[in-house]
Amino acid sequence: MSARRPHRSLTALIALAVSAAALGALPAGAGAATTPPTLSSPASGTTVGGQISVSYTLPQTPLAGSVQLTFSGTTTTSLTLSNASGSSTFSFSASDPAASADVQAVGGHSTIPDGVYTVTLSYQDAAADPSSSASATGVTVDTSTHSPVLSAPSSGVTVRGPLSVDYSLPQAALAGSVSMTFSGAVTRVLTMVDASPSGAFQLDPSDPRGSPQVASISGGTTIPDGAYTVTVSYQNYLGDPLASSDAVTVTLDNSTLQPTLTTPAGAANTSAPFSVSYSLPEAALAGSVKLSLSGPLTCTLTLAESAAGAHTLTLNPDDPGASTGVTASPGCSALSAGSYTLTLSYQDAVGNPQATSAPVTLTLTGSSAPPVAAPPVAAPPVAAPPPASGRKRST
Repeated sequence: MSARRPHRSLTALIALAVSAAALGALPAGAGAATTPPTLSSPASGTTVGGQISVSYTLPQTPLAGSVQLTFSGTTTTSLTLSNASGSSTFSFSASDPAASADVQAVGGHSTIPDGVYTVTLSYQDAAADPSSSASATGVTVDTSTHSPVLSAPSSGVTVRGPLSVDYSLPQAALAGSVSMTFSGAVTRVLTMVDASPSGAFQLDPSDPRGSPQVASISGGTTIPDGAYTVTVSYQNYLGDPLASSDAVTVTLDNSTLQPTLTTPAGAANTSAPFSVSYSLPEAALAGSVKLSLSGPLTCTLTLAESAAGAHTLTLNPDDPGASTGVTASPGCSALSAGSYTLTLSYQDAVGNPQATSAPVTLTLTGSSAPPVAAPPVAAPPVAAPPPASGRKRST
């Protein structure tokens, strides 16, 4: 009788036992691969700023020194991370990864320059099994805010009334970071309402908050007349450092500066032609320089000199309109004796409202014309002597 063959199931069990024994004899790390990690942040196709946030999960306890975060692209930088199982979240500076407490070492390039990268997280489990990894592709590192453009106002302009403003932002802005700065004798900083990529509006220097695009103003409530350097600045939505536009120079001119009437001096007395001296702090609109005299007679004189600076003329009270450089208003004849109040007024060259000097007083004591001599009185005719009486004596 022939020997019975072993049952097929028994043969399979023996083979499985041999295989298990063989596996037990393998050195550490020669077994199954490490369970793959999960890289949550940065995610594929995202843009990160100068502070890079990292979030990941390790399903197994890692082998010491095996947790690596590698940026491959413009350059290659490998970060050795602190050992931690479970979920971890931290951030580091692209310009100095080694400064983070969660980074044990930096290999390759010491920084992560702007560019597009594949980010790979890898580790080995504590048994030193083969490493596993997870990657995010198309991660853009952008560590700087792109410069804005201020297209209006144009540099070098003088503006009367509302100021036309137009700017553009090449990147979305961090909320509350868009500002416009006026730097001159005073400084005013306007914070814009929102972070829109462009702004075109009218700005009233006397009431900046009246513009819907302006959220607040610091340094004062108005922007006074004067020369300013104007810039627009913002941070991008990633919170990268502030960027500013090229500066433009703008002069705001919404009022006429006050003139000065220096002579005649206050409470002067005269009956002769007198000097009038005045100073204009800025050029005047042609025909706007007026000298007003108010007293026994009201008279307005238009003065020809309108350039910025000091001017002097001589005024004849007997005929003001005949004085050089003077045009008298109708009915402005000889100034009678009495006390007069004199003021000087003008408009600046851009036509802002009139400004008037402080008043001075002048007393005219009478006509300055020399007295007219009376015609000579004719002497009475001399009577002829009467004829002599008596007869003629004979010789």
